[in-house]
Amino acid sequence: MPTARSRHTAPDAAIPLVPGARPVLGHLPAFMNDAVGILTRGYAEHGPLFRLNLVGTSMAVLLHPEHRKEVLTHPETTLSIGAAYPFLRSMFGTGFYFMAEEAEYHRQRELFTPVFRGHALQRYLGVMEQQPRELITRLGNEGEVELVRMCGELNLRIITRCFFGEEFGPLFTDTLKLFEEFSGNVSFLLPAGLHPVRARRSRAARRHLHTLVLHCLAQRRARPLPEPDFLQSLINSRYRNGTPVPDSASVHQALALVWAARETTANQLA
Repeated sequence: MPTARSRHTAPDAAIPLVPGARPVLGHLPAFMNDAVGILTRGYAEHGPLFRLNLVGTSMAVLLHPEHRKEVLTHPETTLSIGAAYPFLRSMFGTGFYFMAEEAEYHRQRELFTPVFRGHALQRYLGVMEQQPRELITRLGNEGEVELVRMCGELNLRIITRCFFGEEFGPLFTDTLKLFEEFSGNVSFLLPAGLHPVRARRSRAARRHLHTLVLHCLAQRRARPLPEPDFLQSLINSRYRNGTPVPDSASVHQALALVWAARETTANQLA
């Protein structure tokens, strides 16, 4: 498995490099053409621990179960998730979650905790059952659909209703294209400057999505609930010194939750 970069790792030379890297591009052409093939070759030549060079980025591949366990038990101070996902800075800012200082990271993590508690998960199950049933009813008895698009829209509909509730979830019904363009700037290897059109579309989509989330925050502030939901928890959140967290920061946290859920589910569907 590719790993996040460690802040305290041994020199790269301690991990064998798969032969055949091209100048500048390294193993990228081979990886893009046949990822399974080059990983299989690396395993055959070096065993369960080896390196690939992807456009100057050293990627360690750990395939033994014990390696996986070791990676998952390391704290953020040892293995930096933020360093492994540099594109998140351009999407959500340097003060967001993994990118933030440790104290701020823990504060933001506490905000996400209620979203994954037992009573919330029970409500999500209801949404996951209801939305496909409604879709089946809308489809009728016959006709043609673009299956991948339909599943993508269903996925986003479920996610937004789980996290934003029935009050605000429907506002995101037609935003799949915006989320796709927002994600167009995601790259583990190449800087955004190499894809100026994607970067421009991603920024435009982010502005639209920010406006939508800010509207939800403003409406929840105007109409608070007796039992706070995720949006209300964001509105009520404060920094360690007691200063209220501005909506400009909260909007990143709300949007990132939806974005991460959509990306992981969409990748599984793919």
